[in-house]
Amino acid sequence: MRLGVLLLCILVALRGVEAPKEPVGEIGGFVRSAITGEPLRSVQVSLRPASARERSTLTTTTDAFGTFLFTGLPAGAYRIALDKAGYLALIDTDSRLVLKEGDKRTGLDFALIPAGAVSGTVLDASGEPLPGAEVRAYQIVHRRGLPHLVDRGRATSDDVGQYRIYGLRAGRYILRASPPRDDALGVFYLDTPPAYYPGASGPAQALPVTVNWGEQVNGINLELTARSGRVITGAAFEERTGAPCGLCSVRVVQLDGNYSLLLPDSVSVASNGLFVIRGLASGTYQVIARQKGAGDVVAQQVIRLDSGHVGDAAVLHVGTGAPLSGKVVLEGLPKGVAPSRMVVDLESEIAPWAWPRRDAVVLLGPGRAATPSYART
Repeated sequence: MRLGVLLLCILVALRGVEAPKEPVGEIGGFVRSAITGEPLRSVQVSLRPASARERSTLTTTTDAFGTFLFTGLPAGAYRIALDKAGYLALIDTDSRLVLKEGDKRTGLDFALIPAGAVSGTVLDASGEPLPGAEVRAYQIVHRRGLPHLVDRGRATSDDVGQYRIYGLRAGRYILRASPPRDDALGVFYLDTPPAYYPGASGPAQALPVTVNWGEQVNGINLELTARSGRVITGAAFEERTGAPCGLCSVRVVQLDGNYSLLLPDSVSVASNGLFVIRGLASGTYQVIARQKGAGDVVAQQVIRLDSGHVGDAAVLHVGTGAPLSGKVVLEGLPKGVAPSRMVVDLESEIAPWAWPRRDAVVLLGPGRAATPSYART
């Protein structure tokens, strides 16, 4: 009797307990071209929780009608990213998608911008097609009123010397071709300097190429020169010990007119501290040594390469920086606005990759000076 009553109570209790509901939320939408409005198929769509603690990502692709759908989603905030070859990727859109329990947000509309491309042929000094050459596209952008070159893409010329760089934003570009360096042809071009379109030795003399959204610019041919390149030799030492900096690597920045272009190649410092940089055009360069694994340990020197084959030797003492302090004065402060905590940001104008950024908190008040920070010298 007691067992029967107990079983009856358990059955009654179980009937009052509902099974957990499966997530039924949905996120979906339509992807189209921002230029023509036509639906885009085979777009890779990624969905991930907005919270940084959750790293799970769901992926799908759009169908022939440009639509996509994620189902079975729990409530929460999400971020979406879209990617398709030939278009600018839309990554982590600013607005979060907030999904409530059981919501179905299936009317999202996304427009991808078709990217531009540039193509042409790389020629050697005799006018023959050159395979294995690397071509880079640098976009001209302006910061603080000065032009800067941003590396947007690269390609290697094929067996008939042709190249194609795609995925470019609309803008003006400087094209740079460097001869083969690593394959069997590389031994014949060790001292050949790079060329800027159409055949300039530096970016300031180059002819910019304009690329519009979705435009294919053809016939941008680059011809290398028969002139022998210049060489920078030097040595790098650790400032603290005076020993050769065998863990250092060296890169150069080409200083040409208003441009300062970090060249892509780097050389390692030998165990005796010596290094050689070959295949440079005449001009002014900033030589930067950086110790591997030590972002704060750098050194620099400006070298001028004239008509001589070998320039002045660069002697770099790689070590820490020096303190920098000062005072910030605000003039014409609006009424009712009191001085408050500010931050002074120090960033190198040339090759910021090499110099660690430093921030100093500045306390503004009567006679208050800036707290010390550190800058590379």
